Amino acid sequence: MPTATPFNALGRGNGFPFCPSKVNVADRGDGSPYDYWTTLSGWSKVSTPADDAAKATSISESLQLAMKLFWNFNGLSMEDSGTTPNGHSYSDTWSVDMEAGVGEFEVMYFIKIGLPYSVSNENKTPRERVCYKIFGAYQEYGFAFFTVNIVRMYNGVTTDESNFVGYGVSEIFIQSLSQQLNLTCYINDTGSYEDEIFDYITIDGLSLVVNAIPSGDLTSPVSITSGESSVAAYFNYTNINGESYNQTIEISDLDFYDY
Repeated sequence: MPTATPFNALGRGNGFPFCPSKVNVADRGDGSPYDYWTTLSGWSKVSTPADDAAKATSISESLQLAMKLFWNFNGLSMEDSGTTPNGHSYSDTWSVDMEAGVGEFEVMYFIKIGLPYSVSNENKTPRERVCYKIFGAYQEYGFAFFTVNIVRMYNGVTTDESNFVGYGVSEIFIQSLSQQLNLTCYINDTGSYEDEIFDYITIDGLSLVVNAIPSGDLTSPVSITSGESSVAAYFNYTNINGESYNQTIEISDLDFYDY
């Protein structure tokens, strides 16, 4: 947890130096709602605050969490472990520490606000993020990546502020191997992947939708577990020779700047 220099940023008067994109979770593009959605504070498709006061509190909390992600996010770890068909165990971990500029995520990027389009591949401290709107990191060979892209979420048309339910993120963390473990605030069950599963979780205070996608012949359904600071998906397979093997993908150790 690195220490940042305290600062004040007027920005757009909304907690950010830009106006976040708007997402209508009641219309995924075909008139139907997203299959799964939640704000960062937990107002979701399956959980609505009880009254207007609770809704206002939820919106305020989602803003605080979104600001924490944008201004203070510093890194995380992703682990791929399991056993092979011949019984050998393995474990690979990819981590990123944006402040230190080291880790197994080879490429870091910050997308600048406005035109012309501009990208920096160097870390920006919280104070330096005032000129940027989206950031992330990825491995050159595509094993894992994350993106922090803050959005305003509406349960209805985005031109009516009474539909505003709070702040979220699109594609906050995605670990893509032959299997996938995806975390976001809104997603559809497209039916493109057999046996994929979805769930609502909270990790480090952030309410998210988790999506686990298998690749292979499963011997049991995919399962997801989550704790205070981690989420993992478990896959059990059998190959064409009838040999069993398994794989676990875990995201953990979210790190934030302190002051």
